[in-house]
Order: sequence, then C-alpha cells, then structure tokens
Amino acid sequence: MIFVGGYVHGTVIVEFPTLIALSICYHVKRWAILLSTYNIYLKNMDFHANPANFSNIFQEYIIIEKHLRILKETLSIPLLLCLSCAFVNSYIMLSETLQLNESFRLLDICTYSIMDVLFTAGLTIACSMIPENMLKIKTTAGILLDRYQLYDVIEEKEIHILKRIEGKNIIYLTAGDVINIKRSFLLSSSGTLLTYGLLIYNLG
Repeated sequence: MIFVGGYVHGTVIVEFPTLIALSICYHVKRWAILLSTYNIYLKNMDFHANPANFSNIFQEYIIIEKHLRILKETLSIPLLLCLSCAFVNSYIMLSETLQLNESFRLLDICTYSIMDVLFTAGLTIACSMIPENMLKIKTTAGILLDRYQLYDVIEEKEIHILKRIEGKNIIYLTAGDVINIKRSFLLSSSGTLLTYGLLIYNLG
C-alpha cells in the first residue's frame, strides 16, 4: 500500500504537473524568442531608408499581440492548476519536514521539495519573459521615436506608428486571472511558504 500510495503521489502530484509545466514553458519560450527577434529587427531597422516598412512592422506587432492574448487566455487555468499543485505539495512537504519522525523519508521529501522549487521557478521565469520582451520593444520604440524626431527625418504617419507601439499595454500571463506572473512572484511565494513554515513550527 505504501508503494502504491507513493506511486500515485509521484504520478499525480509530481509527474503530470511537471509534464504540463514543461509543455507550457516550451510554448511560452517560443513566443518570447519571437518577441526578442522582433525587438532586434526593430532596433536595427533603418526607417529613413525604408519608410514603407513602417506599416508592415506595426501590423506584425498587432498579429503577435493578438496571438499573445489568445495564449494568455488558453494558459490561464493550466497555470493556476500547475502552481496550485506546486504550492500544495510544497506546503505538505514543509509540514512533513518540520514534523518528521522517520529519517528514511527525508530523501523523498527533499527530492519532491527541490522539484517543486524548480517547477515554480521555471514556470515563473519562462512566463515573465513575455512581458519583459514586450517592455524592451516599447523601450526600443521610444528610443527610435526620440532619435528620428530629433533629426526630423520621418513623417507624421511614421511618428504615429512608433507612438502606437510605445503606448501598447504589456501582456502578463496570469494564473486564473488572479496572479500576474512576474519574477517578483518568486519572492512573494517564498515569503508565503516561509510564513507557513514558521506557523507550523510554532504550532508544533
């Protein structure tokens, strides 16, 4: 029974969420790379020599933004489930560690705990790459706007397009439309687990 329980725990609580998280990280990373490539293209583009490309590059950004909004809606519930599993498992492992009587279980608990930390950190870092790269694009658009306005080498239409890109909202992937996933989420989640750990320790 102990073996069966351990197998079920490892499969349901660890293996399935990890596979889902890896799949999410893969798809999110592809879009993050696309945004990074777009930013490099925008940064190196000579709009004075190729004024016709202004409209094309803005349309490309609109298409990317549309797909990112679909991605955000699609991943909202899976991210919530994955992070919930990770936090519940971390809470259980923390509780068992602080109340541990059987030393032979320490290795299993440490293994699951490390996997939960990597699990949460990997998801958070991957998902935060999208808003970070969008912020870089907005910054690049602002720099180009200042540069070309200073020398007065582009027309009003091109200025308007750069302002539109600069003024676009940053898209954050969310967990159930409750939590915006940023790198700072790692600090807040670590603080929450530490608080729970202290409460469990004091109650024990």
